[in-house]
Amino acid sequence: MNSLILFFLLLFTGFLSAAPTREAFALEQRPVSGVPVDAFQVADENLTIELWARSPMIFSPVAMDFDARGRLWFTEGIDYQRGLRTEGGRSIMVLEDKDWDGKADSSHVFVTDKDIRHAALGIAVFDNRIVLSSTPSIIVYTDVNRNAVFDEGIDKREVFLTGFRDANHDHTLHAVVGAPSGQWHFSYGNRGADIKTKDGRHHISGCYYGYSDGIGKKSSDGEIYVGGMTMRVNPDGTGLTPTGENMRNSHDMFVSSYGDIYQSDNDDPAHARISWVMERANMGYADLTDGSRSWEEVAKSWEEPAGWSKSLRFSRSHWRENYPGAFPPGTIYGAGSPTGNVLI
Repeated sequence: MNSLILFFLLLFTGFLSAAPTREAFALEQRPVSGVPVDAFQVADENLTIELWARSPMIFSPVAMDFDARGRLWFTEGIDYQRGLRTEGGRSIMVLEDKDWDGKADSSHVFVTDKDIRHAALGIAVFDNRIVLSSTPSIIVYTDVNRNAVFDEGIDKREVFLTGFRDANHDHTLHAVVGAPSGQWHFSYGNRGADIKTKDGRHHISGCYYGYSDGIGKKSSDGEIYVGGMTMRVNPDGTGLTPTGENMRNSHDMFVSSYGDIYQSDNDDPAHARISWVMERANMGYADLTDGSRSWEEVAKSWEEPAGWSKSLRFSRSHWRENYPGAFPPGTIYGAGSPTGNVLI
């Protein structure tokens, strides 16, 4: 009996130690020949594409942000829906060009955090605060000694906001971005949210697609919010305020120098869009009043062309363009599934 127990202990230990290092895994997975840079195209003739870093310095990047020193901070998707593939799969990495020759030459782990989701969908760096979007929470790491390594007992880890729904989905929390006002903006998809803040605010958004328990429930401001949203908050966690609602899956945004918000809404191939978000606009994806029904369920017969398919053909009813109360959808450019944007 003791021998059998020892056998299983050894077997279990073998499974735990089977994950290779990041470097070993990256080298194993490297293709025989890399994709040539000239395979990519850029429309602006004043811009060029150059290789800046490759594995094993960087592997399966998901989200990234540059700090004031030109260092690239990024999250990875090595373990996304695949179990433990490396010993450091849930890490925030830092890439740096130390000799200023235009190529990264240094890569290291800022922190490996087993309590964050696989493939965290957003990261932002504000001075020495690293803001991670990792459903169900926004997590803030403060690098107190500013050495770009998280030191237990010195540096700080804070759950800034929590309550974003469905940690393993992509229709959920995305990156935080800065704004001229000094506030932080962020978006999340139509899996919904149920968030309580340190200053007593309670924000709820429900949708048929995600958080059905939140459908029709009022937030602490007395409003009923629907589906995916854009929001802003003060850097101390107070003042959480909705700026737009009823997106499908708003993948990041940018805020202009005038404070205007633009978001990219990831959608079925025929309906992906870039939109200006008017303050408190209803962007028209789910039922306008409470999000209880999909747009297909309430579409009028005269709105759909014969042989319509949401993946192949555009429909004006998709973003409820014929409905009073729905904000114009913006630029609909079809296939592409946007996962971010930036103002240059």
